[in-house]
Amino acid sequence: MHDGVADGTTISSGGNVWVYGTANGTTDNGSLVVDGLASGTIVNSGGTESVLFGGIDVGAQISGGTQYDYGSTNGDTIYSGFQIVEAGGIASGTTISSGGKALERREVTAVVPLMCSRPHRLATNWSAHPVRGPAD
Repeated sequence: MHDGVADGTTISSGGNVWVYGTANGTTDNGSLVVDGLASGTIVNSGGTESVLFGGIDVGAQISGGTQYDYGSTNGDTIYSGFQIVEAGGIASGTTISSGGKALERREVTAVVPLMCSRPHRLATNWSAHPVRGPAD
């Protein structure tokens, strides 16, 4: 999709969609590449979403799939599966439920689990954030 708007697209296993415009409510069982704006994406098991540098994803639900963030994500929820924030990527307002994991590359600015209020830089190459409840 180039410079247009797609609403409610479903990507089948093995399918590929590139977004240069806007995609709303995409269900991803294959491969979604975002170089524009994606909103309300559901990344299911077997699905991958790559948010490229300059791409924006808002409110994704990761349910068994993997999201690679080279651009900017905001308000994502990881139920199961992974959000991998690559060098140069920014993740803000990510919520991690039981079974979900956020991995961050070195030198990444990210605001992660349970609405952490300030960006931070990690000293290691990869870091997995444990799931913690409000009482922890």
